[in-house]
Amino acid sequence: MEAAGALWQRAEAARTGKRPEPAAASEFVSELAAAAARPGARLFVGIMDTQLVATVYAVPLRADPTRAQVAMLAVEPTRWGQGIGSQLLTALHDALKKQGCVHLRMNVDPANQRARALYERHGWTHMGETEHVPGADEPELIYRTDLHAQR
Repeated sequence: MEAAGALWQRAEAARTGKRPEPAAASEFVSELAAAAARPGARLFVGIMDTQLVATVYAVPLRADPTRAQVAMLAVEPTRWGQGIGSQLLTALHDALKKQGCVHLRMNVDPANQRARALYERHGWTHMGETEHVPGADEPELIYRTDLHAQR
């Protein structure tokens, strides 16, 4: 999990031009560990040449296991543009669909154009909803997808 925290820090620094505070990286690791431990959770990692190069996870909602929150897709900045994020997102979609979890949502920083384009290529849409997330400078966009409608 520490390697995932370090990866997230590098990706955030490359994306925003600012290194995240150590507390934010620690919070990322704690959230990732807690999410991965929840029933039905799916944590996917990308490994190349024995190095962690990508992470993403999803946690089905307890009240409705056909719905899940997807979060923390991060790709090693030196590997951006190589299709790793697409591969990880496709694998996550496939795994969730197999377990009957087909209605997905995620929060996206409005300034993260690279991520928004990736999600939109994979059938995610922003329908105008926003949500304030602790630690975010401005409300984040809520993206949704229905895996029944894909493929």
